[in-house]
Amino acid sequence: MVGIYLICSTAAAVVTNLFLGRLSDRRGNRLLMRLAALTAVLPASLAITVAFLPSSTLDKSVIFALVFVLVGLHTTASGIGGINFVLELAPSVDRALYVGFANGIVGLALFASPLAGAFVDGLGYIPLFLFALGCGLCAVLFSLRLEEP
Repeated sequence: MVGIYLICSTAAAVVTNLFLGRLSDRRGNRLLMRLAALTAVLPASLAITVAFLPSSTLDKSVIFALVFVLVGLHTTASGIGGINFVLELAPSVDRALYVGFANGIVGLALFASPLAGAFVDGLGYIPLFLFALGCGLCAVLFSLRLEEP
C-alpha cells in the first residue's frame, strides 16, 4: 500500500501542476495560496472520516489512497503558490532574503516530522489528524487576510 500511496500522491502532484501553474499565471498567487490553505484541510478531514467508517464499507486502505491524492494536490498548490507569492511580495532588492527566510521557516516545520512520530506513538493517529485539521483551518483563516501583491 505504501507504493500505491506514493503513486497516488506523485500522480496528483504532476497532474495538478499543469492546472495550478496556469491558474497562478491567470488569476494570481493570492488565489493559489487560498487554495493551498483549503487543500491543507482536506487530507486531515478525510483521514479522520476514514478512521470512523464502519469496517463493512470498502477496504479503508483503498479509500485512504484519496488522502494521498489530496496531499499531492496540497503540496503542488503550496509549492507553486508559496514561492511565487513571496517573489511578488518582496521588493526586487530583497528577494533573496525573503525567499531564504520563507524556505528557512518551511525547513523548521520539516523538523517537526520526528515529533509527529512521537506524537502518534503516545496518542495515536486521530489526535495527530485533528491537530493537522486545526492547523489547516488556521491556514484558511490567515489566507483570507492575504492582500494581492
